[in-house]
Amino acid sequence: MITTRFKPGQSGNPGGRPKVPEDIKGRIRTLSPKAVDALEKALESSDDRVRIAAATALLDRGFGRPAQQLEHRIDSEKIDAAQAHLDALIAVAKKRREEGPADLERPSRDPDRHDGPAT
Repeated sequence: MITTRFKPGQSGNPGGRPKVPEDIKGRIRTLSPKAVDALEKALESSDDRVRIAAATALLDRGFGRPAQQLEHRIDSEKIDAAQAHLDALIAVAKKRREEGPADLERPSRDPDRHDGPAT
């Protein structure tokens, strides 16, 4: 059985991000059309930076921000992260096989650490 520090329904971050008060949300909703109008007007600016910022704000809010693709480089060449992980696991298994059964004992676990089932 997995044990955790938190009871069901208990947040791990009880303070969390503060909620926006309803009166503020209401004001923001009523001002939203004016904000969109201001961004629309900014699209006509002679300053490229202002136009790009306005266009970005409108597109991000209308369609959501584009997904970011991350690229990891190891030894200056692209390597699939899953394959790199698998290769590392295989290397550890080979090393343990070479060291013999006495060295295969698992390290003792910290009883206060709850990152998975205890073995």
